[in-house]
Order: sequence, then C-alpha cells, then structure tokens
Amino acid sequence: MKGIAASFLGTLVVACSGCGGSGGSSNAASQPSQTSAQQNGSQIYAVSPTAYKDGRPNASYRLPIADYGVILPHGTAPDGSDKEGARDPFVFADNGTYYLHYDGSSGTGPWNVVEATSKDLLSWTVKGNIIPLGVPGELDVDCVCYGVTMFDGKQYQMYYTASTTQTPAPSIVPLAPYTTMKAHASTLAGPWVKDGAPFSPQAGTYYADTASPGQIVKNGNEYLQFFAAAQRVDGKLLRTIGVARAPTMAGPWTVDPKPVLPQAEQLENASLYFQQSSGQWFMFVNHVGLSPDGTREFSDAAWVYWTKDLNLWKASDKAVVIDGQSSKWAKAVIGLPTVIEKDGKLAVIYDGSATATNMPSIDDNLRRDLALSWINLPIKTPDNQ
Repeated sequence: MKGIAASFLGTLVVACSGCGGSGGSSNAASQPSQTSAQQNGSQIYAVSPTAYKDGRPNASYRLPIADYGVILPHGTAPDGSDKEGARDPFVFADNGTYYLHYDGSSGTGPWNVVEATSKDLLSWTVKGNIIPLGVPGELDVDCVCYGVTMFDGKQYQMYYTASTTQTPAPSIVPLAPYTTMKAHASTLAGPWVKDGAPFSPQAGTYYADTASPGQIVKNGNEYLQFFAAAQRVDGKLLRTIGVARAPTMAGPWTVDPKPVLPQAEQLENASLYFQQSSGQWFMFVNHVGLSPDGTREFSDAAWVYWTKDLNLWKASDKAVVIDGQSSKWAKAVIGLPTVIEKDGKLAVIYDGSATATNMPSIDDNLRRDLALSWINLPIKTPDNQ
C-alpha cells in the first residue's frame, strides 16, 4: 500500500531537502538498439546518475525496456471499486489464466483489493473487490491492499497490507504503520478466510513503521518473503526490503534482524524473477525519490537488483527499469512493479499517473492506471555481458 507524495508506505514529507528526477539517472550512454535487444536479450548499461540533494543513493545503470502503455485504466471495475484509481498490482498465473490483484479506490471509502483476469496480459476482465475491509477495532479497517497471492499445493494464501488510519477524502490514502495480514481460500473464487497478522511492525527495528507483504520464494527447505520495511529516524522515513522466513508458505514467519539492503536505498515492494540460464535472481522494487524542491517524497521509478545468492544482495548491483524517461505515458509518478515471464519475455506491470508532475500532491494517489512494459530475456548484467 502506498501513497504518492507518499509511497505505498509513505506519508507526505514536507521537511527534507533534495531533488531528483527520471528515476535518478540520465541516459548518458547510448541505449542498445531494439533490434539488438530482441536478438540478444537485454544488456544492462551504464548511465550517469542524477544525484538527490539529500544524498540518497542512486542507480548508475539502466535496464532497457519496451513500454507497451496502459493495459487497465482506473474506472474499469463494474462495482465501481476502482472508479477513482488503480495501483499496487500483483500478477500471477493459475491454470492458464493471469490474475491481477490491485488496489482500487471507489472515492467514497478505503482502498481495497480488486481482482482482474486475462489470457494475454493485455485485455483484462475486472471482477471487483474480493475481500472485505475489517470492522472498527481490527487492523484492516482502513486498508485491505496489495494482495500477494500464491498456491501452496492445498490452498491459496493471500498476504495483504492493513492499516487503521487514512488521509481525508477524496484520496483516503492508508497511512503507516502498515501491517502484514493473511487470508486463505480453497479456490480463487473465495470466500477468503482471514487468518490475522503473521508479522507486524516492531518498535526499535528497521520495520518499526512498516511491515508490508511481498513475494514469497522457496529457497532450500524454507520460504522467504521479501517484505517492505520502514522505520522513522530523526523524522525521516527510511524504507528498505526485509526477509521473513517460514517452513511453509502459510507460516509461521520469523523476520530477519537485518534488512537485505541499506535503509538509505529508499525502496518498497519486491517482486522477484529467477533467470535459470544465468543462475541469477532479479528483485524489482519501487524507488522513492524527491520533488525538485525537496519537500515531497514520491515513488519515481522501478529499480532492479540482482544476485546469485538470495541471502546476499549488494546495493551497487542495481539499475533503473521504469521511470519518466522510459515510460511512454507516466512522466513523474511510477508505482510498484510486479513481474511474470511470458513467451520468452519478462512482463513488468506497474502503476503510474498520466497527470501527476514531479511536484505531486497526496491526491495524485488517485487517477492512477496499470501499465505494461516488456523486457527481452535473458537479462545481462554488467558482470555478465
């Protein structure tokens, strides 16, 4: 869950100094030709990074994409559940059908998980809300969002973001602290049975203010959930990715004492892809940048990190994937990415705004749409050209 000018996890920041744009990098090096990318995969290449004034890290590489554009505009749901906005998608496949779980805003109540289905990732049929909000006094009264969903061999497990506070209408953006909650169902048609909070923010830790769910992958005899974490330090919200471990996809979960990347990276919401040909993992995340005057934080890009060891990530091994430079339609606000392989390419579905500028307001969480970019496989990292 994120806000703009706030991120999925964010709140509007009005007292930081810094500036940045284009996802933090400019295209100083020439981009590989599309023909070359189609024939040989996608080579990550060097760029000259644009520094943020507050010193937050930037990316010195870029991964080339082909941006298709919007595939699911807000206002598509028949029940009106995404009338005012669609964001924070999670894509997965089941029995030959692609599913999207994303946050929808009706404009009259809290954001809630909406489901859509497709056979080709391009044309979508929207069902509407699939799981109810909590009642007063419950952790998910003001947010049932994101909807990371997987099948464990017996049941479908959905991990979602919960919140108990929100901004006033019309944006009604859920605010931190964010908690991970879980529900299960025997079929994707539901009904979804809520199971409570498997892990939540803990004071004094790197996830003191946010513990939002992320994608789950199996590693040996355990499951790893790469969740979004945040901690407020000296009035500044520091965001990163943490790992929770469990013996089964349903839990119980134990959170690692340290995040996988430094808090200074300012990251949210992980989606992972394993490239078998190179033995590499690619973690796609949302990056939180700053407005030019340094007063507002907002999600300005999708980045990717790579490694061969799920337990060892380097902050230097990262690249910009989608930003205002590479998106055909969203020129400032780029929401979280979710990835899935199709026909020898990697599809990256993300949310963005066609109208927001690099001086966004909290209301720019509204009127977002869902879009698609393609990455030609294999991905070639700088150390594997």
